[in-house]
Amino acid sequence: MSPTERSSQPSSLRHRRAATLAAGLVVAVVLAAGFSSAAPQARALPEAGTDILPVAVEASVTSRLGSETISFTGEATIVRGDPELVGGVERVSAEITALDLTGTSQIGPITVNESSTLTSAGEIRSLQPPPDQFPASSFLDLFVQVVVPANPTPTLILHNEAALRVVPVGGNGDETSLLSWPPLGVTYAVEPNPCVPLLPALPANVCVTALSVTIQGEPPATPTTTPTPLPSRNTTFSVEAGGPSGADPAGLLQVGPSAAAACTQLGLTADGCDSGADGDEDDVDALSFGMDFEEAAQPAIFSVASGSDGLPGTGVSGQAGCSPAQPQADTFVSDLDGDNTLLADGDGLGGACPTAPSFGLIETPVSDDLDALEGHPPSAADVDGDGVPEAPVFLSLRGGSPTLGELDRVGGDILWTIGGAQPGLYASAATLGLGPVDEVDAICVLDDGNAIYEPSIDRVIFSLAPGSPRLSAIGAGQADLLAPGPRIVLNAAALGLQSGDDVDALACGADLLGIVLPPTPTPTATFDPTATQLPATETPAPSATPQPTTTAVAVSLPQAGQGGAGAGGGQGSWAGALLLVAGTGALLIYARGRPAIHRR
Repeated sequence: MSPTERSSQPSSLRHRRAATLAAGLVVAVVLAAGFSSAAPQARALPEAGTDILPVAVEASVTSRLGSETISFTGEATIVRGDPELVGGVERVSAEITALDLTGTSQIGPITVNESSTLTSAGEIRSLQPPPDQFPASSFLDLFVQVVVPANPTPTLILHNEAALRVVPVGGNGDETSLLSWPPLGVTYAVEPNPCVPLLPALPANVCVTALSVTIQGEPPATPTTTPTPLPSRNTTFSVEAGGPSGADPAGLLQVGPSAAAACTQLGLTADGCDSGADGDEDDVDALSFGMDFEEAAQPAIFSVASGSDGLPGTGVSGQAGCSPAQPQADTFVSDLDGDNTLLADGDGLGGACPTAPSFGLIETPVSDDLDALEGHPPSAADVDGDGVPEAPVFLSLRGGSPTLGELDRVGGDILWTIGGAQPGLYASAATLGLGPVDEVDAICVLDDGNAIYEPSIDRVIFSLAPGSPRLSAIGAGQADLLAPGPRIVLNAAALGLQSGDDVDALACGADLLGIVLPPTPTPTATFDPTATQLPATETPAPSATPQPTTTAVAVSLPQAGQGGAGAGGGQGSWAGALLLVAGTGALLIYARGRPAIHRR
């Protein structure tokens, strides 16, 4: 099967990535042996992985308005560590890394998310020595962020600093044991005494008197460390500079909004990360984790720039008709059928304007502009939640961003970074068929895991900002989706947009992959094993300029079943790299798609 034929089949690509990842991890085990403990490895409980589970929540609260029980629905992402022997029994650490709940109270819509500052940790612990798995005890300490309507401010953000520890309970409300994992149909609950306050106490004086979380539905057939894209607002995003929320345009955000990765943690320059103190700053205006076009994702999720109107009857049109118009803070989903619907709302406030679950942004009297979007939560790239991505982050910067000038890049380049290192070049403007003043303002990327753009294997879709010369040259608009060439692969009307609208943020599902094929023919690169460096036009790795107190050492690993470059592996044959981060006790293996982390 040719590379082009292989790349046209998403499942085949995933199988190849999985096989290569497995090979890389075998090498990682050998390399990490000197750092590992000699303690026996328990394996009775489930191995490390990630579960994304639908949940139904009941929360009883008291406030200045009295007592109320509020129902929520949504999803919880639980990350599990490897089993370990503790006191003769097996224990699995667990952490809720993402929580996405919506409900309605007597004062209006309420959203609940995982705290951005406190960790919701817990465990699963066998009640007998191995090899028996269950029954097992369990608990989760919940720390949440709650966004509620308020007056005169649009919203009030509350949080708890005392843990809401929930445990499995039976029909009579007493604590019970788990018989399997995931615990489908099991309710975790607590009735704290005294109640747990949500802060700040004033003006609402909200206190939680009871909480129950019931796990529903079917989990993924095989939990993995790669989260499935959520058909919700549990996404990663960035905003345009100068918005009323004051959110950092050079960093990555999550619902709140709160910081998911700061500008410096993306490896951007000091001048670009100075919050505009000298009159300019970086602006991340296109974003991807290299995991677009997955089968579970919706066909297209996007946002539009201010002034976009949408076709009549669409979700964009509904938001453009608000006073003031505010589609620029929202996301919309389209089945590529000429229509779109509102998926997530900037502020989540109702009234005369249609609403949906909130990002926590501001839309009145002036609106934030969501200008970069990734369909996965931050934990898809930042596995340990420390704000520094352990997996590649692909991005583009708005023209005029200081980092572009310091790195001799342009707004049409797609960059990439990992581990806080200075961004490297993934796909240059010239590779995409763009000129030096064209500006990419939305991207979808499917990379095979080596962070080297290979047109016969990897997939890229993008849109261009208004004023980009290539738009008029190919008869395209700023709401059309393009592939390298550039060529139009989807026109604005298919998304339910007008030709003068502007798509400025994008996440793509598998339905869009088919329209990208076949790729624009590109000459096959030749790799010279005697060369001291790779061609200057494509820099496959970020500059080895790590953050202070961090030392990075990269070791190339050959792809499974092949030798190194000297055996004819070529640029695309490298399976990944070993990154030893001194001072953190972390050994990180990046092997085609997902990192494996070994802590010593």
